[in-house]
Amino acid sequence: MKKKAFLLLLFLVVFLTGCANTKTKDVFRFEAHEVDLIVGETREIKVILGSVSPKEEIVYVVGNSSIISYQENILTALSVGTTKLTAYVKSEPLTRAVVNITVGKESLSSLKINGVNSILIGESVTFTTEVTPSHLENNVIWKSSDTKVATIDANGKLTGNKAGTTTISATSQYDRTIVAIKTVEVKYHDANKIEIEFTSGKETMVLSETAKVKATISPALANPNYTWTTSDAKTVSVDKDGNLTAVAVGNATITATSADGLVSDTVDITVTWAESTGLTVKEVTTEIYVGDTFKIEATVEPANANQEVEVSFNNELLAKLEKDTITFLAEGTLEVTIKTADGKVEKKLTIVIKPIPAPTDIEFKTTDGETVFDEKQSNIALTIEIKPEHALQEFEITSSDENVATVTERGGKYFLNTKNPGTATITVTSKVNPELKKSITITVNAIE
Repeated sequence: MKKKAFLLLLFLVVFLTGCANTKTKDVFRFEAHEVDLIVGETREIKVILGSVSPKEEIVYVVGNSSIISYQENILTALSVGTTKLTAYVKSEPLTRAVVNITVGKESLSSLKINGVNSILIGESVTFTTEVTPSHLENNVIWKSSDTKVATIDANGKLTGNKAGTTTISATSQYDRTIVAIKTVEVKYHDANKIEIEFTSGKETMVLSETAKVKATISPALANPNYTWTTSDAKTVSVDKDGNLTAVAVGNATITATSADGLVSDTVDITVTWAESTGLTVKEVTTEIYVGDTFKIEATVEPANANQEVEVSFNNELLAKLEKDTITFLAEGTLEVTIKTADGKVEKKLTIVIKPIPAPTDIEFKTTDGETVFDEKQSNIALTIEIKPEHALQEFEITSSDENVATVTERGGKYFLNTKNPGTATITVTSKVNPELKKSITITVNAIE
């Protein structure tokens, strides 16, 4: 048993020694088992012949010739991918060597767009790109985020279509994950002229009339927007759409200013009264006496015509005019002419002025007709009137005993005031006819 174990041990030693010698012995192989390249890179790689005779012919086979080429021990990376390079001895095809080859591409670190930040409508500019590293492919795909604002072709030519902002992007065809962007503003051309024109109405407007104006800006590619202002909104108002309203008689200047503020235009508006077509005058409905007054009340049609009127008399000795009120000065027949300010319409009034009648009677009493009062009362209202109605209302008032009662005047009204117990006679006497008198007897009682 011991003998068998010794023989087995000896066999294992010999076997392991043989294996060790095989590993260390040179064999037919490539210098490397794995090779990593980037597109365009070259590398020398040779076959180690090992025990193969140098006289033997070695055949080389490329797995995918679109990825690599191999000539005279030089590998050249053609495109991205993986493949194998195999070498074998022609006379002993089973004697082979294989190397695995991976081809990648060089990383693109940055992409930059070169070009302006703004262009004008209708203008075209060409943008370019820069890549880092600079030797890498610099082909890109161009795109505009808003083609209504600007379009860009495959060569980077950008054309402005309308005012606004767009973002252009350049995507690397070498590495689609690399994108550069640039914001570009499309601007209007500078305005060099603006002209105002009326679409309705004219430069002279009638009070309360409306009209409309618009403005035209040059050149055609300038910003078409503009703003309206008025020098006097209380005379002529204007809204954002150019609608005018004649607010008051007078003059105002309307201005249109381009959106860029470079140009403006003005028009002067004159507001006038409408022509008068009718006149209504308040008639005299009562008898007129010397000393009376009459207020002229006239309405001119239409409402936007001048409401002022001119008043004249056929006899300046019979009356006088102060503002809109006639005061009658003497007896007679007065013809009053009322004419509109523009003279288009007139009316006539014939007024008979009667003389002031002589006073014939006096109405004199306390308001409630009472004549007996307590002492220390005041503000007892009195009624005093000279008859007839149009007689001169001029009179004087006396008290027979002012220690008992007096009369005071406030604002054209008369009031009885009692003072002490007793009796007093209050008398009203016409100043025109002193013989005309009226009295009342007032009794004042003591307060216990």
